[in-house]
Amino acid sequence: MDVPTPRVSSSLLGQYVGQVVRISGKVISLSPELLIESSDGGQVTVGDSAACGTEITDEFIELVAKVETETRVKTLDCSNLGDKYGRRRFLQISKIDKLAELCPKCFGPTVPGKKEDEPDYIVCMDGNFQHRRHKAASNEIIPLKNPSLFIKPDEVEAMAISMSNNRIADVEPESSSVRTFLS
Repeated sequence: MDVPTPRVSSSLLGQYVGQVVRISGKVISLSPELLIESSDGGQVTVGDSAACGTEITDEFIELVAKVETETRVKTLDCSNLGDKYGRRRFLQISKIDKLAELCPKCFGPTVPGKKEDEPDYIVCMDGNFQHRRHKAASNEIIPLKNPSLFIKPDEVEAMAISMSNNRIADVEPESSSVRTFLS
């Protein structure tokens, strides 16, 4: 094959629909269709085993196949891997495979449909951590700029004090800008 083919497990097939992949598995059934158990325990329907070009004689096989759906592939080539392929070793999923299942955008294959201007990953950070880090580093914190549609923080504070002193139903905003915004 001229194009590199990624080796995948059944859980990653959905990300490769329409693409050629390699998948290893234990033969579960040969008829009416070839059915294999992938390294992650998921089942993959292979369809017509005659398209393989090689007679399937062993318990474990590797396929080069085009992914039709997230559970079905069309065989392009196949190899027998033997009966002593090492089921225990075969069924062990590597740490990177586990990470790829948890966050395919970070550790897995390129996600289909991703636009070029989209980031490859997004980092989320605890805001409190960031503020403490800036304060500890003696970086000046940039003053807050409120958009004109937002109520100013001092007006919000005034409303909170007013509500705590009066019943909520009797509270009337003190500022005309707040009254205009709320009505």
